[in-house]
Amino acid sequence: IEHSRASNGVAFEFVHDPMISLVEPSIFFVGVRDFHEQTFLLNAPGLEFSQHLTCHLVYGVNPDVSFRAEFVANGKAACHVSKLLAQRIAREHSKSTFGTISLRLSVNGGFDLGESRADIKVIAPIFVQSLHPRTVSSVGGVLIEIVGSNTIPEEELEILRGLDVKCVFSSLETTLVIPDEAGTSLHCISPTSMSAGTKKFSIHHEDLSILDFRVQEEAIAFEIAPTPFIVRLEQNAGDRRGGMKLLIHGLYFSAHSSKCKFGDLMIPGILLTPSILECVVPPGQAGQSVQVQVSNNDGFEFSTCRSTEACSFTYLETIKLAETFPARSAPSSLIYISGTGFRAEDAALCQFLDNDLSVFATSKLNWINETFVLCTTPA
Repeated sequence: IEHSRASNGVAFEFVHDPMISLVEPSIFFVGVRDFHEQTFLLNAPGLEFSQHLTCHLVYGVNPDVSFRAEFVANGKAACHVSKLLAQRIAREHSKSTFGTISLRLSVNGGFDLGESRADIKVIAPIFVQSLHPRTVSSVGGVLIEIVGSNTIPEEELEILRGLDVKCVFSSLETTLVIPDEAGTSLHCISPTSMSAGTKKFSIHHEDLSILDFRVQEEAIAFEIAPTPFIVRLEQNAGDRRGGMKLLIHGLYFSAHSSKCKFGDLMIPGILLTPSILECVVPPGQAGQSVQVQVSNNDGFEFSTCRSTEACSFTYLETIKLAETFPARSAPSSLIYISGTGFRAEDAALCQFLDNDLSVFATSKLNWINETFVLCTTPA
């Protein structure tokens, strides 16, 4: 530092231009939901205390913008970006999100700016349209898609890959899965051992949420729900052609994204009550036995079952009728029916149809063998 005195007696102080050698962090997420203030720490060898220390940003087509600075120690300063300034920068970068801002120091309130500058990479926050699935069990390990994040340019993905970015479910942190190329969504891995209920979801870099301020609360609503449990199937067998409405009895069924799975085939389910789900049996091969499962989240996770037998469904050959004997009889009379595919089932019934092919009466089926049964005509 050098001193000189002018002829009129006013003192001047000449100081060395502080050289900025390092700024931390070197990344700036603009337009985030929960932004309050961000501090940038600068290493500036030669910097000494000044009452008029200011920080200055140059971004886009704007001239430099001054904002609050703090002298930390010799050679060190802190620049504090307010929420208002962050929003201003976000608007400037709204059309071209990837870029840089330059940070400079002044020791006289901005009358002179140091020649040295540090470039900070500007990154748009992560936009979320929705989460898929938005309901998982406490088992964890489900890959959750961040719908709406597939527009992040490759330059920003490359930066994200080098940062410690985490998915946060309430207080639990999990891994953020970043795609290998642009055009693909980000994913989060669901946490384990979380209690059931609605959870607060976010994505954090260090202690800062980096979700876009435009993200709606309903877009990040997330639910931990119990795993569905099957107690029994109303029927454990049915025609190979499918089409039968099967009632599934159990616990923790949901109306949201309900699915039934027969072996490898997944179909929609209809919630009748919290303990009864209805599914239409898909076609299968005669003699084939499959396990029936239920999902509350579009097939990302499936139910457990009381036993293998309780959730087993067998496809049967279609029953074919050959003839009845006698062809005519009095009411409440026994008639013989011949055909193929008859089975000894406690719940088996004979149906009697009218001319419109509408069922007008039923009676218990008496099984004799696979080709003969007895039925009682309506009274």
